[in-house]
Amino acid sequence: MDRQERVNSEGQTNAPKGSLKGLLENAINEMVTRGIYWPEALAEFEKLFIESVLRKHKGNLSRAAHEMGVHRNTLSKKIREYEICCKGK
Repeated sequence: MDRQERVNSEGQTNAPKGSLKGLLENAINEMVTRGIYWPEALAEFEKLFIESVLRKHKGNLSRAAHEMGVHRNTLSKKIREYEICCKGK
């Protein structure tokens, strides 16, 4: 956290509205409010992130893995784990 930012009683910082940090804070606060647990939140984030990068690279695992900074085998394992279809993306 930046030294200039302060956390209020709801656990929110004064991150600029519309910033990535602000958007993530809003999403996290919503998940906490709905009672979504860490493993479910992490899995949903990973799945959406992978799907987005795969779409960007039209299903090319090597390019997607490179952009994500992971080994292609790791990405393949996550695709199987989350049952993501990468054909025709």
